[in-house]
Amino acid sequence: MSRPPLLVASLAAPDLAAAARDAETAVREGADLVEWRADLLPDPDPRRIRERVPPGVPALYTIRSRGQGGAFAGSPAEAARLREAAAASGFAWVDVEAPLEGEVPPLPAGVRTVLSFHDTSGIPRAAAALYDRLRARGPDIVKIVGTAREPADAAPLLDILPGSGDLAAFCQGEGGAASRVLAARAGGALVFGSAAADRPAAAGQIPVADLERLYRVGALTMATAVYGVAGDPVSHSRGPEIHNRVFAALGVDAVYLRFPTRDLAGLVAFLRPRGLAGLSVTLPHKEAAAALAAEVGASARAGSANTLAFRGGRILAESTDGEAARATLEEVLSGRAGGPGGLAGLRVLVLGAGGTARAVAAAMRDAAARVTVSGRTAARAEALSRGLGVAAAPWEARESVPAEVLVNATPLGMRAGDPLPADPSRFPGLLAALDAVYAPPETEFLRAVRAAGARAATGVRMFLHQAAAQLRIWLGRDVPLAVVGRAWEEAVS
Repeated sequence: MSRPPLLVASLAAPDLAAAARDAETAVREGADLVEWRADLLPDPDPRRIRERVPPGVPALYTIRSRGQGGAFAGSPAEAARLREAAAASGFAWVDVEAPLEGEVPPLPAGVRTVLSFHDTSGIPRAAAALYDRLRARGPDIVKIVGTAREPADAAPLLDILPGSGDLAAFCQGEGGAASRVLAARAGGALVFGSAAADRPAAAGQIPVADLERLYRVGALTMATAVYGVAGDPVSHSRGPEIHNRVFAALGVDAVYLRFPTRDLAGLVAFLRPRGLAGLSVTLPHKEAAAALAAEVGASARAGSANTLAFRGGRILAESTDGEAARATLEEVLSGRAGGPGGLAGLRVLVLGAGGTARAVAAAMRDAAARVTVSGRTAARAEALSRGLGVAAAPWEARESVPAEVLVNATPLGMRAGDPLPADPSRFPGLLAALDAVYAPPETEFLRAVRAAGARAATGVRMFLHQAAAQLRIWLGRDVPLAVVGRAWEEAVS
């Protein structure tokens, strides 16, 4: 069994005093080693930096050049002098930059070394050969970093990790963030995270506190099941904060990551040999997810899937959006007479024509509601209407549609300044409205719903219902909504 990786907190503080505070915090949060990015400090002198290293905190001195993504503009000879001074001044570790080709600089004596190469334009070619060349120089650890636009770009680096023992290999950039955790799963020697959540030292760095407590990088092995959310964008998703907490509470050996991607099929092909067990699928891939599966469950037969499960070489597609929307509306409509679930016979206007709208409209139809869909793209709304056998209304006429229930299934409300998907005050018989947007948790649309005297069903509540349903599909057992709710409360607190 391979050793757990060392968790490294990278400092990107504006001055030494702030760096020292961040270092102490990072160690309390679980960091094994603190990387002092001298190139990001006003003065890179290792003697002055070493004076501010808190007692008992293992320290790594790094002077990253501009050519490899840092801020140091000095010569290679000047960088070498600084590294020698760092070794002499008591740093436990020193980072040494290596070129892609050519002579590797000498390694300082009397100190542990990280021999590193960073490619800021893409993935280093012939990564395995590069690793062999750097390892031959005798460092304690070799570090090879690429830059990913898609999560799958990291494949050549992750492939050389298993069995190495002395290699840290991953990608920077938003597309490479997940590779930092996947590298820990594959046996990487180091995992780098930001010491301060709001001050990453490199693009895509995850805060050390999250790497330790949320992603549990020290406990990951090749047996750990991989789950995640796939979409574009996914930076707003609270899925990792919820699902990882639920996995921990249930004792499940699994990790859940964000996968920002424009290529769902390529992402699946990349992850399947790396322990992929399930995906949450969001915009714009819900319809593509249904088409990707060999087996489509009843909930996804309307042509939209937000859940993929990988079982025995087969892909199962389901949708929990409709189930979650129905359960959330039933909660706010509880106590009304109106047939099964309180939705039968009610006029429901679904705003949107994408995958979420398709799943919600199908669920409302199956609940015996009278459904109308209205989307900003007329052709998509009309196709959805024909496919589900529900009514359609032009977007510009949506506020003229009689409705007792509104559902916002568009992304409107995710960004500040978005217009309302519809004005609730224009629906005199309005009883309730659901906003599928959950980030932010309180949208302008929900405020307008309450101002109109109707009941507001939040996207947060819908998210909890759909997360519990996804977990049931993935794990093959019921997960109490209360467990998911506690995970949400911990995440937002």
